[in-house]
Amino acid sequence: MNAGRIKRVLGSAVLGALVFGTWAFAVNFAYPEHRVASALAQGLFSFFFSIVVMSITEATYAFLAGRRWQVPLAIAVPVATSAGAAFLIHTAAHTPSIFLTLLGPTLIGAIYQTAYVINLHRATQRSRAMPAKPAAASPACPDGARLRAAGHGTQRSSSR
Repeated sequence: MNAGRIKRVLGSAVLGALVFGTWAFAVNFAYPEHRVASALAQGLFSFFFSIVVMSITEATYAFLAGRRWQVPLAIAVPVATSAGAAFLIHTAAHTPSIFLTLLGPTLIGAIYQTAYVINLHRATQRSRAMPAKPAAASPACPDGARLRAAGHGTQRSSSR
C-alpha cells in the first residue's frame, strides 16, 4: 500500500473514531455509568473496523467480478459485517441504547459503502471501455506507432 493511501485510510479511521465515538457518547448521555465505555467501544471499533471494512469491500468486489450481484453484495456484505460486529461489541460493553448508538454509523457507513462501490464499478467499467494505447514509435521507425494503430504490422507472419 502506498503512503498516500495509508494516510487517507488512517485519516478516515481517526475521523470515524472521533465522530462515531462522540455519537455514542451523546446517545448514551443519560446513562453516566455507560456513556464513556460506549463512546470508547464505538470509537475504537470505528477506527479499526473502517480499515477492515474497506478490505472486505475490495475483496468482495473482486471475488464477484462480472457477476450479476457484484455491486449489491459488495455493498451489503461489508455493511452487514460491520453492523453485526458492532452489535456484538456493544452488547459486550453493555451499551444501553444499542439501536440508537448504531443507527448513525450504520446509515452513514451504508451511504459511504454505496458511493465507494458505485465509483469502483464506474472506474472498472471505464477502464474496460478504454481503447488500448498504440505502441510508441521507435527511433528506427518513427511512424511505427501510427502504422500499428492503423492495424499494419501488428500480426506476425508464420513464414519466419
